[in-house]
Amino acid sequence: MNSVNADAFTGINENSDKVSEVDLQHALFKDVFDNKPKEGRIDFPAVTKHFDQSVNSKSVRQVLMKLQGGGSFLSLYPNGKGQLCVFGYDGPGFSNLTRRTIFVPLLYRMAILTAEAFVFFKYHWK
Repeated sequence: MNSVNADAFTGINENSDKVSEVDLQHALFKDVFDNKPKEGRIDFPAVTKHFDQSVNSKSVRQVLMKLQGGGSFLSLYPNGKGQLCVFGYDGPGFSNLTRRTIFVPLLYRMAILTAEAFVFFKYHWK
């Protein structure tokens, strides 16, 4: 993770936690919800375990989904002309994200934004 100036994982935190904040202004979530969700109206993902991360002074992390305990569930780091998307957990055994309603829109938006970046790159590369 140091080669892309991202925060390193320092260990596994075995305390259960839940996403409490989502950056609804970021392109991944913008217009996913009709209105700003009210507290408790969205069943955000939870974790049974998650990674603790050190803070790299060179990193420019944008936390898109934050856990109640302050950890990052989903972060973005600029990397060259793109962005590195880092989830703070390791697969279905650590989180229930794949069973939450936010999962499909999140993957869809990731695919759309990646396709837009690829088309832009491909068009300007020629």
